[in-house]
Amino acid sequence: VYDRAIAKSLATKFSSCRELFETDAGVPRELAQWGGLGEMAGTFVTDVEGAANARTVRGIDEALTRRCFGFDTVDEYYAHASSDQRIDAVQVPLLLLSAADDPIAPGFGIPTQIARRCRNVFLAVTKFG
Repeated sequence: VYDRAIAKSLATKFSSCRELFETDAGVPRELAQWGGLGEMAGTFVTDVEGAANARTVRGIDEALTRRCFGFDTVDEYYAHASSDQRIDAVQVPLLLLSAADDPIAPGFGIPTQIARRCRNVFLAVTKFG
């Protein structure tokens, strides 16, 4: 439910500024990729129809987000964006709260094993959110 609602909102917002991603003739425009902290890495072309008609957040990420950040696939983008790759580096006390039934970040994706081995991380997962 939430995924579809968020995707619909994002697709509507994308559609309202579609001209940023297309030429006047409706051809997808080549845009600068985000390279991090103001640096540009290259260029990308948005799947304009895919973004405007996306029904899931993954659809938006496929059509726009992963391309903007220079990833070949959505799964590659998700793996890079995931916090589980950075938990080991936490050097101050950190409390992580999550719910096993979260529709956006479901329980199977909670990095419980990684959090257990980090002395500065306390992970609390409730059954329901």
